[in-house]
Amino acid sequence: MWEFADHNTFMALLMVVVLACAAVSPFFFAFCAYNQTLRSRNIIARGWPPPHLDADGDFKEEEEVEDDAGCVPPRAAESPAR
Repeated sequence: MWEFADHNTFMALLMVVVLACAAVSPFFFAFCAYNQTLRSRNIIARGWPPPHLDADGDFKEEEEVEDDAGCVPPRAAESPAR
């Protein structure tokens, strides 16, 4: 084994990386599944989006509201809906 690693350094390193990925991947996928489960439970419990965010998760920008006190709504006779 050591002779192979001594003569084929790149191939030995590649084998170590592949074995390390194979050993770690079950834990990684278990963590991802658990994370998504917690995320879906939180969304069900608290709703989405929270009041300070818009639908895609960005912070809402506060818009300035103009004062409409000087405006008079149209009377029923002037309404274009009739």
